[in-house]
Amino acid sequence: MAKLTGAHLFIRCLKLEGIEMVFTIVGDTILPLIDAAEDEGIRFIDARHEGAALHMADGYARITGRPAAGIFTGGPGFSNAISALPAIYTSETPVIFIAGAAELPEKGMSAFQEIDQIGMTTPVTKGSWMIHDKTRIPEFVATAFRTATTGRPGPVHLTLPIDIQEAEISEDDLPQYMPQEYRPTGRPQGDPALIEQAASLLKGAKKPVIIAGSSPKRRSPCSSAKSRKIIRRKSVDNGRLGCLATSTVSQGVKLA
Repeated sequence: MAKLTGAHLFIRCLKLEGIEMVFTIVGDTILPLIDAAEDEGIRFIDARHEGAALHMADGYARITGRPAAGIFTGGPGFSNAISALPAIYTSETPVIFIAGAAELPEKGMSAFQEIDQIGMTTPVTKGSWMIHDKTRIPEFVATAFRTATTGRPGPVHLTLPIDIQEAEISEDDLPQYMPQEYRPTGRPQGDPALIEQAASLLKGAKKPVIIAGSSPKRRSPCSSAKSRKIIRRKSVDNGRLGCLATSTVSQGVKLA
């Protein structure tokens, strides 16, 4: 009967979700996760500040259109990283913010660098959970990625206490959660009647403008070659069709 640690199980779940690298600064309560990531061939992007590392994960997710992960020690490391969450949350980027913590039985007893990590991340994430059972690691990872990538994307948080990371688990006792079973496979569809109404309004407009946000490129109307081609064609038909690309960092007008 094969056995593995909770840390190795967690990292294998990340690999199933397509995570190939993690943005991090190494600290005490994530040492088992770091060792497991090294064993599993995960690439480390080591920063000099936890907030900068999570911003790097944000940028990676925006450029690739795929979820990104950051792993940080609990307490001060966690609180440094959380400074990046408001920008990630308002930009709707699917970032998985992972943090360690002291042993679960010591929770509420002024344990090593203990703070309310779940309460602190709840206002600036789509979901925030503490993994309290080693056998539920696949379930929580699946829930986190599904939440981050469905509907309006956004960041999520998982706290994994160090005793859960170090616990041994039998592979035969684990449920299997395959990403293709719960991850979205297509884009959400709009109401056909409202689409027709919008098309009619655009067709009759003298100087229509498309206002597009700065979400990951897979969702931005101004980012795809097909969209830009349509904008250029309509610019000829209507005289001028602009695309206004907005951002929480900078703003500018992009006219096709």
